[in-house]
Amino acid sequence: MVPVIGARLHRPMAALSLRAGWMMLARLAASALTLGTTLLLARLAPPEVFGTFSAAGSVSLLAAVLLTLNIEGGALFHAARRSGPDAAADYAAYRARCFHVLCAGSALLLAGCAAAALLRPDLWPVALALGATPLYALSRVRARLAGAEDLVLQGALPRLITRPAVVFLGVAAFALAGHAPVLLQLLLLHLLAGLALTAAHHLSLPSDPRPPQRGSAPDTRGYLRTGLALAPGQILGENRVNLIIALAALSLAPSEIAQITVALALVNLIVFAQSAADTALGARVSAALSRSDTAGLTQLLRLNRAIRLGALICGAASLLALRAPLLWLLGAPFAPAMDMAVILLGIPLTNALFGPAGLVIQAQARRRDGLLSAALGLGALGLAVPLGGWLGGAPGAAAGAVAGYAIFHAAQWGANLRAGAPDTGLLARPG
Repeated sequence: MVPVIGARLHRPMAALSLRAGWMMLARLAASALTLGTTLLLARLAPPEVFGTFSAAGSVSLLAAVLLTLNIEGGALFHAARRSGPDAAADYAAYRARCFHVLCAGSALLLAGCAAAALLRPDLWPVALALGATPLYALSRVRARLAGAEDLVLQGALPRLITRPAVVFLGVAAFALAGHAPVLLQLLLLHLLAGLALTAAHHLSLPSDPRPPQRGSAPDTRGYLRTGLALAPGQILGENRVNLIIALAALSLAPSEIAQITVALALVNLIVFAQSAADTALGARVSAALSRSDTAGLTQLLRLNRAIRLGALICGAASLLALRAPLLWLLGAPFAPAMDMAVILLGIPLTNALFGPAGLVIQAQARRRDGLLSAALGLGALGLAVPLGGWLGGAPGAAAGAVAGYAIFHAAQWGANLRAGAPDTGLLARPG
């Protein structure tokens, strides 16, 4: 029998809190490993090699979403909405169709990579990195389906930790050997991490269920419509760093991409700390909204804003206090990255100013508002980051990223006000 999402509401609150705690720890560990890898590469690899690897890896991870047209992004929705005697067959049909789309997309991508490498030899780093994309797309599909089947930790923890850990250990081994890695070695690490992730999911998740029962008709168009509607918000959220790097690569040289990668790694810890507020308080905010508990909701939103603002203040102060040792650690070629990190503090700043608007949209299941605000933010980023890079180099691309996310956060906040939802802004009136 396919698990139903509503059954999770009967879980003890302690179990749910423990699961959220593990997720937060995993995200923190992944951010710390990524920062460690970034700092090591800044010392070991030439900026051109580092920047090319960063851009190629980011494009590969973003392509993992597009490879399946995000059909797996609606797994929670499709697992929850089915009812009646055909529920198991319907969900099994959806599950099978996810893997069918993955296989078709992978075949097209690999053929395209081979053709690109033959016709444009200068694109071989991106082609090689994209060769690992089916592995990361597979992990994404399995993790999303596992979440819909109430196997959240088994699906999410390997996906969060495996790639950062494998790449960090590989780069650390180069550092211990006193060897500066070349681009091919780094790209092979990216492929190795994808293989390790596939193996980790194979060990942590049960084998795939039997094929769909006869008579179940997959609604492929409906699956794809749902996935594509959710894609902009998911890309802006969980793929934030990869998105900015990939867009910056449209207008920046590899050495400048390396600098913005370092700056993003430093600021990403602050953004993670802010998002932890949503993880910790999301279920309670949703419950308060469903009960129309105005007083309780006001307290929760005030606490969420305080966490976001506190994370910004502490993170910015730490970044400024550690400026000298970080400059020494990074070396002279990456000194501009510290200035870019100051610019990129605008992302957590707007996150604090507009508050948990996205959380309220999600809790109220206002899909249209979520899609429109995410599409607006994605469009703004797609224009601002490359344009900023062309006009002002890496600092201009960083400023473009801040502008794009400011528009995204403001759009979410404005959508809440238009819908009569609570004002989540930092300057919201009490009560």
